[in-house]
Amino acid sequence: VAGGISTGGAGGFASSYFSSSSSNGGAGGDVTGNTVTLTNVTLHGAAGGAGGTAGPGGAGAAGLAGGSVFGGLSIGGAGGYYFYQGGDATASGGAGGNVSGNQVSIAGKSSISQDIYGGYSQGGAAGAISNGTALTGQGGLTQNNTITLVGDQITVAGSIYGGYSANGDGTVNTDATFTSYYQGNTLNLNGYRGTVTGIYNFEKYNWVLPKNVVNKDVLITVTNAVQLDHTKHTVAMQNDGNRLNAGDTVTLINKATGTPTLTTAQVQQGHFIIYDASLQVGADGLVLSIDGKVDNTPTPAGRINPTSKAFMEGRASAAA
Repeated sequence: VAGGISTGGAGGFASSYFSSSSSNGGAGGDVTGNTVTLTNVTLHGAAGGAGGTAGPGGAGAAGLAGGSVFGGLSIGGAGGYYFYQGGDATASGGAGGNVSGNQVSIAGKSSISQDIYGGYSQGGAAGAISNGTALTGQGGLTQNNTITLVGDQITVAGSIYGGYSANGDGTVNTDATFTSYYQGNTLNLNGYRGTVTGIYNFEKYNWVLPKNVVNKDVLITVTNAVQLDHTKHTVAMQNDGNRLNAGDTVTLINKATGTPTLTTAQVQQGHFIIYDASLQVGADGLVLSIDGKVDNTPTPAGRINPTSKAFMEGRASAAA
């Protein structure tokens, strides 16, 4: 399932003794602003094909496995073959387009048999020239994509990617500080619990804890540890859910590395209750701690939000 797709065609065969020409692969176009919404969906799919083989032109891209979800997808075509004696000639792979500003939302009792991507961009493989060098197509930017998972009945067999950008030679573009390829990608987790292979290339995480959250809970179990350097996190609680106590902890992700930032030291539950909280990464993964005095009496750590005073004063004046 894809919100939008753009693919460039493969370069063909060209031959010239004197003039300049090319047999470049076509570029994939930009794919932006699409929305995919899936509710109570079971998505199956077969394995992707192996793609074309190199020689004399570039290898065709391997087919993507069925059963995946893409907010947007852009793939450049492979370069062809150019035979020449003089002049300028190229047979480069086409670039993948920018895939940004797409949204994927999954809710209800849903099962995804492969991966989920906010945006996916892939360059085409380099072609061949009888007397020269062909270039590999570059993957494009995959920025400001959003994936939202709602509820605890979603099954994802693969991984979740805010963005994925790969070049025509198979190398994946990295963005350790979220200032280029994956800037602004957001993962919203609204009451979500589940098991996934991995979570990649998100700068922002917005957590709404499940209503039935309890002390020592584990929300997401991953096979591969999630890298959380330079990530920003917000945490909230549903108004009609369980209360937490001073000293309670909730493991948000069971395996994690890096140093994330909790954008506020307080967690709000509805309008009236707030908790002092902190976020740490350690042997137990990404852990949210409810801070406060711990004694033998499990007194709830939440306290009245001071802004509720204005709320009640407004109601009182209206009643008068």
